[in-house]
Amino acid sequence: MTWQGKRAALGVIYHWLHIYFREWEKDKTRKTERDLDAALDAAGTLLSQAEIEQLRSPRPPDRLEHPPHMMRIRPPNGEGGAIAATTLLWYREANREHCRINYGVWTMVDPPAGTKRSDGGRSRIPIFCGYRFETPERGANHAYHHSQPCRSFGDKDAEDIPEAFQTSVRYPTWPLAAKDEVQMAICLVLALYGFIGFEDLREHAERGAKEPAASVLKSAFETIEEFQIIR
Repeated sequence: MTWQGKRAALGVIYHWLHIYFREWEKDKTRKTERDLDAALDAAGTLLSQAEIEQLRSPRPPDRLEHPPHMMRIRPPNGEGGAIAATTLLWYREANREHCRINYGVWTMVDPPAGTKRSDGGRSRIPIFCGYRFETPERGANHAYHHSQPCRSFGDKDAEDIPEAFQTSVRYPTWPLAAKDEVQMAICLVLALYGFIGFEDLREHAERGAKEPAASVLKSAFETIEEFQIIR
């Protein structure tokens, strides 16, 4: 499996995430809090439509760096009024190519008892909860595809998002049912949207993915599908 093929396959997955969000966004009854929109705007730069389209064009291995711009995606089912975003970061470390996917969701919650908002009010406040999905790290400890909590987008040492839930960014380290970057991205789809999203993504890929992405995706879908116990 070539690196170019995996890059192209990930572009297809991210293009589908964008389309899946736009389908959800069309429902005019869905409303988000202004505080959530403001939090997302302050968190970083959003990918433009042109940049999202370019994700489907594979880059050569010597051009791995990708600005960790955010892309809005569909919030998980049941999270009414929430705002969600993801980033896709490529980097080279110790002569190896790596991929990091960050995911975060902003929701409105009641403030802790006895606290007030910065403006003196007591109304609901935005909170950010995030996770990063990463390829294996050198050494024996996290030498597997895994997910960990995060409080920011982009690099591990990036400044915390102000609304971030203050949790460890090291543990727990959840193993993922993935053997490469493409399967890792599909694990994100499963985590957010279950097998309904999985099947929608597969139909999207079967309709539009071209080689070499098509072969990479077909193999990844078949591998992940083996984890569906109840049929």
